[in-house]
This record gives sequence, C-alpha cells and structure tokens, in this order.
Amino acid sequence: MAAARASDLGPTDDGDSLVEAVNDAAKNNSGRTGQISAFLMCDAIRNFWPAPLLHLSEGLVRDREDEARITPAKLCGLGRSSGADIATGFLFGLECLVFAS
Repeated sequence: MAAARASDLGPTDDGDSLVEAVNDAAKNNSGRTGQISAFLMCDAIRNFWPAPLLHLSEGLVRDREDEARITPAKLCGLGRSSGADIATGFLFGLECLVFAS
C-alpha cells in the first residue's frame, strides 16, 4: 500500500488509481488477517504510516541516499517483527511496480 502511494502511477486501465484498488482490496480482506495487521491496514487506508517508513519513502523518492540507507534499520526496529515485515512489503512492492512499468 505504501509502495502504491509512493509511486503514484495515476489511473489504471479501468480508471481507478492503484491506491484506490489496493485500498479496496485491503478493506475487502481485512478479516482474513490478524488484529495487528488489520489495524495497520486500516491506518494505511487512512494514509497513516510509521515515521521511519515515511522517511524511507522520501529518501528514495527524493534521492537522499543517506536517509534511504539509515531508515530501514529504524523501520525494522519497530515491534518484534512488524517493522521488518513493513519494510519487506514496501521494498517488494516498489520492485513489483518498477518491473511492471
């Protein structure tokens, strides 16, 4: 979800934005995951993100190499494994979007 927002590719073939499509998928499937993941998905739908994820995204988008190198460790430090899961999903999402375009 964060990768879709960071990339802002605009409308898809059916006219919806990628962000709208991903948000709809998250809403429709939030009951299929645990409470913590569902909570994080609801926050993401409302565009609320952990600060280290915002910093990582901004570092990558604005080509700030130092920030992009430092923030993954901070993001991975959130929770027991949640931060690492978020970082992995974000970077995998960006990779998928790069190869899809």
